[in-house]
Amino acid sequence: MKKLLIVSLTFMSIGFAKSQDNVVKVNPLAFFGGSDLVSYERKFTENITGIVGLGYSSYSLSTYRYANYGAELQSRYYFKDALEGFYGGAQAGFNLGKVTLDMSSIGSDLSSEASYTSLRFGGKAGYQWIWKSGFALDLNLGFGYNRYSYNSSSSLSTAGLSGGGIRPNLGFGLGYAF
Repeated sequence: MKKLLIVSLTFMSIGFAKSQDNVVKVNPLAFFGGSDLVSYERKFTENITGIVGLGYSSYSLSTYRYANYGAELQSRYYFKDALEGFYGGAQAGFNLGKVTLDMSSIGSDLSSEASYTSLRFGGKAGYQWIWKSGFALDLNLGFGYNRYSYNSSSSLSTAGLSGGGIRPNLGFGLGYAF
């Protein structure tokens, strides 16, 4: 049984490798709070693909520290052939994160921590190149509606704080098509 499973997986991976219906990409811009640090794009029809993306980021700004986890789904319509050329599409994503305020670096014992959630819906347009070597480059720009809500139990509370608005969404992906 074990050998049958290994042989089946081998033949399936060979079939995927020859079909070039998949692209795995990394978006370095997602380190600043994005939800598509690593994404997988799959061709469904001659013009339509679907994308699943996962992200993580952690960075500091002055006395604030941010940590963020996210996921994203996209659907793209390519105007000629799926995976290459100009496209337009829709996206939906969410983020879960934590913001920490630590004033100890400036001599204060004041600190606070809040968690947040964010939902995003929007659209993107862009261009994706795939070379014969399999190297892929994806550049895109879009806009999305973002809705944030914060929860905190500290004295510097942001509990109940929420907001939303439209903001730009820039994407840059480097990857490999197979």
